[in-house]
Amino acid sequence: MDGQSSKHGFIKSMKDQDIYLEPVAEHKYTIIWMHGLGDSANGFLSFFYSANPVVPNNVNFLIILLLVQNTKVILLNAPFAPVTINGGEKMNSWYDILSLGKDKRVDENTIQKSTTRVLRVLKEEVKKLNEDPSKVFIGGFSQGCCMALNVALSYENIIGGVVGLSGLVFQHMLDIIENDNENTFLDKKKNLKIFAYHGKDDQVIQEGNALKTYERLRNSGFEKLTYIAEEFLEHSVSPTEVNKIKEFLSQVMV
Repeated sequence: MDGQSSKHGFIKSMKDQDIYLEPVAEHKYTIIWMHGLGDSANGFLSFFYSANPVVPNNVNFLIILLLVQNTKVILLNAPFAPVTINGGEKMNSWYDILSLGKDKRVDENTIQKSTTRVLRVLKEEVKKLNEDPSKVFIGGFSQGCCMALNVALSYENIIGGVVGLSGLVFQHMLDIIENDNENTFLDKKKNLKIFAYHGKDDQVIQEGNALKTYERLRNSGFEKLTYIAEEFLEHSVSPTEVNKIKEFLSQVMV
């Protein structure tokens, strides 16, 4: 790692294009975060690397600081790759999008490749946290949200929780879950905590389409799924949304 700097209770460094925020105090939790299409790891840096981060906080600033210092944050950067719907133009993308609209199709090969990479990071963090997957959390926005859900559902153990913003669950993952005759997902259905948030005026990933995927997940038996749709919110993050994320993390980071 290089380019280290210390601020807000973290030691910030880079590993390739990924940003690592190492806690100054004892490492108790890890949050792995993924950005949206065309963005970068820097896109959500201020979410965590600020005086008022999205990690759990209380009124007492000393408590805020302590919690920030105990949480490691990894902001991953997507591969620079061609995106079919953008005429093959290269950009940071977790997976290729082949078509939009009613016939929306995504490339499962690139999804699997990115999933494998993120799972590798997740497993490294679990190992560093005394083999306790409940201390690792994953989240993302848009493409990053879809990936976060896919990674959490693909991982063999149950992580601490998922934060999914302005995204949805992949069709192929829903098909796997709904045809799970061996009850592979039974423990996840009872224990995996998922927080999903979407804007009702989102024109990139329409809220109705996202809701359908979460309803299928809930109807498949996922008991700890929270879904919130905000009026007038487009494909972005609102102050209300940030507060709801903080509430969720304060409940699951115990």
